[in-house]
Amino acid sequence: MPNKIIELAKKLKTLADRGVDGEKENAITMLQNLMVKHGLSMADIEGEKRTWRRFKVLAAQDRFFLQVVANVLGDGYKQKIKSTGQKIYLSVEVTAAEYVELAAKYEFYWNHYQKELEVFYLAFIQKNHLYKKETDEARKARYEKEDQKELTAEEKAMLLRMAQMMAGMEAGQFHKQLSSPK
Repeated sequence: MPNKIIELAKKLKTLADRGVDGEKENAITMLQNLMVKHGLSMADIEGEKRTWRRFKVLAAQDRFFLQVVANVLGDGYKQKIKSTGQKIYLSVEVTAAEYVELAAKYEFYWNHYQKELEVFYLAFIQKNHLYKKETDEARKARYEKEDQKELTAEEKAMLLRMAQMMAGMEAGQFHKQLSSPK
């Protein structure tokens, strides 16, 4: 349901409640016609009451949380932020339904994000050759041991995703910057 229709219905409802004489009667008629035309109920028009709800997130998660808030609420939402070091308390004015959706969406996507970061991390390490140094003998022994093990479908899928990520990455070119003392 477009917000413009709901907003118009709310204005008509206000006029129907507070208007006088002909203004009030016209508003009631127009509101009833609008409700019938768009299949609106009074609950749709009045909506749920918005209240301030507080979310506790780590400082490193605040940007991610606000992205989810913007996804759920769109433009023009109200927020308050209180920081206490590592923790941030973000209060957002939401309906009960928006609160439930926001909390569930944030938890789901934060967990999904963490899994994706792990794949990215492993791909980054491989692309930039940041794995631990091994002797040739240790590497050969590790490869022989790993050759004996069959990879699971999940492990194969992760390796494929890592390879795809690595293909899109640019390897860093670190140059030692050592100089001899004078």
